[in-house]
Amino acid sequence: MDELIGTEGRLPFKRWVSLSFQHLFSMLGGLVVAPLIIGINPSATMFCSGAGTLFYLFITKKKMPIFLCTSFAYTAPLLIVREKYGVEGMMFGVLTAGLMYVLLSLLVRLCGTGWIRRLMPPVVTASVMIVIGLSSALTAVGWSGYNASSGAAAALEPSMRLKWIAVSTITLLVGILGTTCFRGIFSVIPVMLALIAGYAASLVLGVVSPSAIAEAISGPVLALPKLCLPRANMEAAFMTAPLALVTVGEHIADVTAAGNVCRRDFIHDPGLHRSLFGDGVASVIAAFFGGAPVTTYSENIGIMALTKVCSVSVVFLAACIAIVISFFAPVNAVITGIPTPVLGGISILLFGIIAITGIRIYMEAHIDFSSNRNAVIALCVIVLGLGGASISFHTGGLYFEMPSIAVATFTGIFLNLLLPGDRNQLKPV
Repeated sequence: MDELIGTEGRLPFKRWVSLSFQHLFSMLGGLVVAPLIIGINPSATMFCSGAGTLFYLFITKKKMPIFLCTSFAYTAPLLIVREKYGVEGMMFGVLTAGLMYVLLSLLVRLCGTGWIRRLMPPVVTASVMIVIGLSSALTAVGWSGYNASSGAAAALEPSMRLKWIAVSTITLLVGILGTTCFRGIFSVIPVMLALIAGYAASLVLGVVSPSAIAEAISGPVLALPKLCLPRANMEAAFMTAPLALVTVGEHIADVTAAGNVCRRDFIHDPGLHRSLFGDGVASVIAAFFGGAPVTTYSENIGIMALTKVCSVSVVFLAACIAIVISFFAPVNAVITGIPTPVLGGISILLFGIIAITGIRIYMEAHIDFSSNRNAVIALCVIVLGLGGASISFHTGGLYFEMPSIAVATFTGIFLNLLLPGDRNQLKPV
């Protein structure tokens, strides 16, 4: 069908339901893989994504057909926060990220968007994205079994490690093929296909046994998602708050792209400030229900571009389906039972894509690295971020630590404001 179905369009029941499931399947990366990497229960994330999307649709006056899901930009920092401060501290970080979005929405409402570009021009945003993508490279390689001296693979017998490597390699290859070669609907669900292939390989090679899966799904059919309330932790807040400045660029790009697909100007109607506010409220909800922070998701926009259906009712139903699925215990058991090497294989691809996104921003913005100003900003952000630079201090009897990603982000902002020259210096096209 070549005719575009707009945001207020209605569809026959069967097509309505099938398209809603397509949206849900396309976002399994953010609904399943991201929370598993972070260490968050996927059922809680699915519930929070669905509920957050419903609030988002209401706040944006039912004009923006966008599904909110976990951005992979959050995975590496939150993984570190969880290891250092526990789940409750991580939830406080999620709360902080949501509140930052609420604050940003108010500033956009009052001052427009120019100040965002002033603080986070492409050279800063891209460099931070590279740091986020590569900072957990060792974790992904350890999960995959490729590194025998670190991560979960360090305790494995040589024969089992070889099986892990085989599983992670199959998962990675299917993900690569799906990303580069698949067409049609399969081109927007490569993560789902890679997970299925990796899970199947795990069963065949004995990395996970069918009896373990059968035991996991033999419990009650219905169960409430496991919830977890945030606990105040300023160190976790320092680590996650700067991420809002990074992902807000992703948010604006997604809202603009969605507007182009739907042939609407969402930046002005219902307004970027409403979109940011809805995103922030959804993340605050997630923090109080044990979910991951959410933001706009490009796969959702890809489905709309592929099907030429931009109906808000389709996204509404997808959100409702996500909430319903989150209460089915067997589904959650199968998801949480995804073997570690499967996560390792897909994480290599996903963390790499985050880093490459930063390089793509360099290219699309035509950043001129013959300019010493741009080169200095980029190298300082990347070296400090990947080198593990951190700043800790005591104040009022409390201990604060600013971790490497936050140090890198604030360094980029500071240098961009301090160094002389055009703060948005671009290479002529």
